[in-house]
Amino acid sequence: MVAGVIVDGLEVEIEHDFLASTDELFMASFRQHDGQMRVYLCPGIAQKNRFAGPTGMAEFLRDALRTGDFSTASFRAYADERLERMRRLRNASMVMAAAMTDDCDNRMARRAKFFELQETEPLMLAMMIGLFGGPENAPPEAFDGHLRELIQAA
Repeated sequence: MVAGVIVDGLEVEIEHDFLASTDELFMASFRQHDGQMRVYLCPGIAQKNRFAGPTGMAEFLRDALRTGDFSTASFRAYADERLERMRRLRNASMVMAAAMTDDCDNRMARRAKFFELQETEPLMLAMMIGLFGGPENAPPEAFDGHLRELIQAA
C-alpha cells in the first residue's frame, strides 16, 4: 500500500518536500541531497495491489551476496527487522489511506480528524516522524491501529 522510489540525477534544485493527494492516491516527496529525492505513492485500500511486484528480494539478495553466507540463520535478524518495519509501514499507510484515499462517505471528516490528531495526539506525531525518518524511530504503540480507528470513526 506504499510504493517508494529514490529519484536520482535530478538537475533541478528541489527546495521543498511536499505532500499531495487525489481522491484515490496520496503522494509524499522528500529531498535527500543534491539531485536526489525520495517519492512515495500510497493508494487506498481498494487498490492495495496497485504497485505490487516481485522486486522485494533485491535488498535481501544483495546482503547475501556481500557476505557469501546463504544459510537461513544468517538472515534471521534481517527477516525479523524487516517484518517489524513492514508491519509498521503497513499500519502507517492504512492510517494515511483512512484519512486521504479510502472510498467512504466521510472523507472530509476523516481528513479533518487526521489534521486534528496531528495537533493533539503525540502518537500521531510519532507515526509521522516514523514515516519521515524511518519506522524504527517511533514507538511501537504509534503503529497499533488505534490512530486509524480514530480517523475512520470521524
